[in-house]
Amino acid sequence: MDPLSAYKELQGSIKETTIIQSKRLDDFLLDLIPERFDRAKTTIFKSALIAYEGFQHTASFKYRAAYNAARKSQADHLIAASSGNFGQALAYAAKIRGKKCTIVMPETSAQVKIQAVRNHGAQVVLIDTDRVSRADALASLCQKISTDHDNKPAVFSPYDHADIIEGNSTLGIEIASLVPTPDLVIAPVGGGGLLSGICLGLESAIKQAMSNNLDLAIRVIGAEPQLANDAARSLAAGHLIANEKEPRTIADGARTISLGKLNFEILQARSIEILEITEEQIAEATFLLFDLCNLKCEPTGALSLAALIQMLRNGKDLYTRPCLVVSGANVDSNVYARLINQPIVSE
Repeated sequence: MDPLSAYKELQGSIKETTIIQSKRLDDFLLDLIPERFDRAKTTIFKSALIAYEGFQHTASFKYRAAYNAARKSQADHLIAASSGNFGQALAYAAKIRGKKCTIVMPETSAQVKIQAVRNHGAQVVLIDTDRVSRADALASLCQKISTDHDNKPAVFSPYDHADIIEGNSTLGIEIASLVPTPDLVIAPVGGGGLLSGICLGLESAIKQAMSNNLDLAIRVIGAEPQLANDAARSLAAGHLIANEKEPRTIADGARTISLGKLNFEILQARSIEILEITEEQIAEATFLLFDLCNLKCEPTGALSLAALIQMLRNGKDLYTRPCLVVSGANVDSNVYARLINQPIVSE
């Protein structure tokens, strides 16, 4: 994987992340810092940056990965299993690159995501994940396409593939180029493709900065739903631990069975900390991004803000300039209406 090369190749094909600051959010976060800290000292907290991928093509970071995979693949038919965001991204990238695309999706996927995949010209195969796994459905589909068309399709994991991680690394490079540079990056975790990609992108940018006599120090933390805490459990145990079944967290982008093998290796080698977020905290953060920042985001994207709120309330590891990766804005309108009209405020 070569993050700097991918970043150069994807220029013009992806949108740079949108960086947002909100004084209302900063004031809210400052009030969370325990009184034992001197709030007058700006070394404690200055401002939170939001790296918002809601304006990315197909409204999520997944397009970075999907386009990188589509441009590098020699196959003319691309297939994947996805809750929605990667499916949309791969469908659109395939259309741009003149390729066919088929996406396996859980029946529980947000309707807006299912329709979006179809709108981009891809075929959708819906499955009951309580009866058949995504992996089994994908294997069956691959075999059928190969038999019917005598042409083997390219199969992409939404997170556990070198080209996918490399595409996501472009976001890390963009974050590292911010001035002033953040001292902390918090990103959502499902399969780990975004978090591991950000790690590699930041490292590449930092190495380049060091060659120019610049000193960058950026910590990376992951945030995952407590109902889908396989990443936290895996990194604590030192080996991959899978969820028994697909988690029913409101953060549908994190409903993965386990971290990808490549991603686990990347995160384990860097001793990345994972914070576990309750459903109530996810709902609260989704509402706060709407209320304080006027930002629409899906619950998975709100994990990063929920994690920062948890850190500040605990008075632990305070940072001056945290960067919150809000990974996407694809959310079912009915679900979103409930979240912003009936916010759940955690204690």
